[in-house]
Amino acid sequence: METILENKSKPTVTTYLEWDELQRLLVLLRWNKKWKQLLLFAIGCYTGMRIGDIRVLTWKDIFRQDKIIYLEGKTSKQRVVFIPIPLKKIINLCHFYLQPKPDDWVIVNQNNERPCLSSIEYTIKYTIRKYKIRIPPDKNISAHMLRKTFGRRVWDIEGQTDKALILLMDMFNHSSSGITRRYLGIRSDEMEKIYLKM
Repeated sequence: METILENKSKPTVTTYLEWDELQRLLVLLRWNKKWKQLLLFAIGCYTGMRIGDIRVLTWKDIFRQDKIIYLEGKTSKQRVVFIPIPLKKIINLCHFYLQPKPDDWVIVNQNNERPCLSSIEYTIKYTIRKYKIRIPPDKNISAHMLRKTFGRRVWDIEGQTDKALILLMDMFNHSSSGITRRYLGIRSDEMEKIYLKM
């Protein structure tokens, strides 16, 4: 895989990060003391939350918590997200260095204000390119990448089974497993493998 290059002649599909590439990025962000970007990628990829919902988190929502309980902005449904141990460690590390107040936004811009969605999109694209994270050249980088990375990780952990699709359907609040399959690009991956075997 290579870092994404913009190609205006072909439509692109938002991709996901391979889990080892995500881990490499998180290490690079820690080494470079990029706490804000570290939180953004870690929360997005370890929880599967939508960017709009991550954007409204405060420190009291995540610090010293085992789960995040919130109303999804898109669906207005209540959702519970458990905070895995690797994410807790990142939250604690960032809290130590940033020293935020409980009511401070978790994701902030350079002025410590809640950023707009286009600013978050820019940060994600900039970070991926700056740290030379491998992305297929025909795929797009967007905020959905973080949620898709979570989904693909669950899909892989659960052995790429129907059970995994049903779990993800519930986690993503999708109305069918077919929507979840399309969202994660699973069908297109399977079709590509068939052609590669010929």
